[in-house]
Amino acid sequence: MENNASQPARPDLRLEWRGPGAQDAAAALQPVLEGLVARIFTRDPDLSPLAPLTLLVADDQAASLAELGSPAGGDLIQAVHGGDGTTLVFDGPRLAAVLAGESAEVERFVHLFHRELCRLRDLERRVASTATFPAGSLDSHIHGMALAAWSEYFSTRRAVWSLPADSQLLLPHLADLLTAIPPAAAEDLTLAMASGDLEQVFAKTLGRLTHLLQTAAHAMGYLAGLELTLDQLGGDMAGRVASSFLGPRWARLARMLDVLFGSAGVWDEVFLSNALRPDVLALFASLGLSLGEAEDGGVWLEPAPPVGALH
Repeated sequence: MENNASQPARPDLRLEWRGPGAQDAAAALQPVLEGLVARIFTRDPDLSPLAPLTLLVADDQAASLAELGSPAGGDLIQAVHGGDGTTLVFDGPRLAAVLAGESAEVERFVHLFHRELCRLRDLERRVASTATFPAGSLDSHIHGMALAAWSEYFSTRRAVWSLPADSQLLLPHLADLLTAIPPAAAEDLTLAMASGDLEQVFAKTLGRLTHLLQTAAHAMGYLAGLELTLDQLGGDMAGRVASSFLGPRWARLARMLDVLFGSAGVWDEVFLSNALRPDVLALFASLGLSLGEAEDGGVWLEPAPPVGALH
C-alpha cells in the first residue's frame, strides 16, 4: 500500500495519504485539515496534543486500521493510540464526500473532528493516572461507568463552540432509553430470579446503565457548555427526565461532572469514581438490584424492591 507523508503542518502534526484516491485529493484536503486544526488549537490551545498527532486519510480505512492493529468501527474518524502518539484514521472517500456536500454536513464533520481532539486531550491527561481498581470488583465496575460518562461529558462540553445549530444533543435517544430500560430490566430480573442467575442480569443492567450514563453525560456536557437547562430548552424533555428513574439523580450527576470539569486540569480517577458512586448504586437500586462488595473481592448483589418510578 502506498504511503506518502507530507511535510509536517506544525511540529507535532503530520498528514499522510494512503491510496491513489487519497493522494489525488491531498492538494484539496490538506489545506482544509490544516486550517481546521489551526483554528481549533488557536481557539483552545490546551487541546494541542502532548504527543505527535498524525492525520491519516486512507482509501481503505479498514486496511489502514488493521495495519495499525485496530479493528474497524465504521466511523468516519477512528483514533489509534500508540507509544509514538495518536493517529486519526479518516475514511477518505467519505471525507471527500462530506467536505463536498452541504454546509450542514461540513459543520457536523468539523464538530466530529473537534470532539475527537477533545477526547484525545482527555485521554492523554488520564494516562498519567496511577489509580488502579481490582478486576471484577465493584469499584472497577463503578469506575468503568464513571469514566464512560466523564469521557462524553468532557468532549461535548469542551467542543460546544463548534456544535451545529441543528444538534439534538442526543436527547431523543435519552428519552427512548428512559422508556425502554425499566421494563427490560424488570423482565431480565424476573427471569434471573427464576433461574437463580443474578450475575447475568447484573451484566445486562451494567451495560444498559453504562450506555444511559454516557448518553445523559453527553447531553449534560452540551447543556453546561451552552449554559442551558432542560427546562430552558422547552418541550417535554425536562418533565420526562424528572418523572423517570434517572430524575432523582440528574441534578447531582450534572453537579459532580461540573465540579470535575472545573478542577483546573487536575485529574483524579478516585475522586471521579467516588463522586459518581452514589448515583450508580442508586440507579441499580431503582431497577431492582442492590449491590455491595463481596467477601471474595467481587460484586455482591441481591434483588431489592425497585426504588423510584419505573417509566
